[in-house]
Amino acid sequence: MNSCRPWLGAESGGYTSGGFKASMLEHEARIGRRLDIVHEYLGVNVVLTPDIVSLAKRPGTMALVNWKVADKWADAGGRNSTLNAQIDAMARSIKRLGRTKIFLTVHHEPENNVSPGGEPSCTTTPFKGTAGSTAAYVQMWHNVRARFNALRVNNVVWVMNYMGWKGWNCIIKPLWPGNAYVDWVMFDPYPKKATWTAFVGEFYRFLIASNDAAHNFMSKPWGLAEFGYVGSSQAAAYKMYDDARRDLRNNLFPRLKAYVVWDNDLLASHDDRVGYSETGVKDPVEQAHYNAFANDSRLRGNGVAGAVDRTAPTRPARLRAMARRHQVTLTWRASRDRIGVTSYALYRGTSRNRLARYRVLGKVTRFTDRNVLKGTRYVYRVRAVDAAGNWSRPSRKVSARAR
Repeated sequence: MNSCRPWLGAESGGYTSGGFKASMLEHEARIGRRLDIVHEYLGVNVVLTPDIVSLAKRPGTMALVNWKVADKWADAGGRNSTLNAQIDAMARSIKRLGRTKIFLTVHHEPENNVSPGGEPSCTTTPFKGTAGSTAAYVQMWHNVRARFNALRVNNVVWVMNYMGWKGWNCIIKPLWPGNAYVDWVMFDPYPKKATWTAFVGEFYRFLIASNDAAHNFMSKPWGLAEFGYVGSSQAAAYKMYDDARRDLRNNLFPRLKAYVVWDNDLLASHDDRVGYSETGVKDPVEQAHYNAFANDSRLRGNGVAGAVDRTAPTRPARLRAMARRHQVTLTWRASRDRIGVTSYALYRGTSRNRLARYRVLGKVTRFTDRNVLKGTRYVYRVRAVDAAGNWSRPSRKVSARAR
């Protein structure tokens, strides 16, 4: 745990055709800083990949691996020699990291994988999973730990990663592997209708209220292994990042020591990439709101993993406006930036009204305004925004009278 500040992390994909490392580096380029935690998911019968090993060994970076040991938890409970061999293979691949530590969770979000009847104490909860019972989950975890211990693997930080939805609260305690088996507690908030503060706070307070001697959640650091917005309102997406930043500044959730964003395209449901709408439309405004959160001073502080970009892009130059029939076309020279410009904000007014933000454009140097009235003189300015959320000075004003 970083005693100076919370860590920032991400799981990212759907932006590049490269592998895990390329996706993480692309995410870092968009936010203008290095990640403290890179988050990957590994399935049955796999070991650490070269990409994970490379990033885990990068100074100032830790890997968080969510590992699905078996489709059926009972198969990994200790009696299946094939599964035991697979567990040992993973253990050896982690041991080869040497002194490099790695976060590891055993089958994240187990709540929705519990089979019907899988927890007798929760008689009214409709379980629809197929992985097995809560008891089988705990036994699987114990077997994994026993085999890692037998191979003297001592560079693992063990993470219990709950889903964190109130509908599953009755099985939070039954799924707990035991105080001695867990180093961190993480959960995965995805606000849709509730606010960030309400959604995160609900499970946060539940863990505090549920703490007892046998389930000593309070003795562990907490974090968010995934988080993101899953609704259809882009305004609500912006607000989620703004609220997260405000709560961070106000120290509303002091036990949270890691914030790991989910930034991946899920075609089966909706687009969860940062900077895109639910239907996959690119939205640089959302990216700017997330970048402001990611680069907040409370997520930098002492021991930052990489340099933070605080340099604004140069102001857009040579802005020109040309009126044609029913439209005004704008062109300008691209701004320069140390990391890269991600968008341009266009401001518009009339000769009678002050300029106001009109559109946020992509990485373009040309825009045609077709929402004009004949005979009205329109005034324009442009500002550049970079990957770290830095804004340039405004360009000079130009005007044109619509024809």
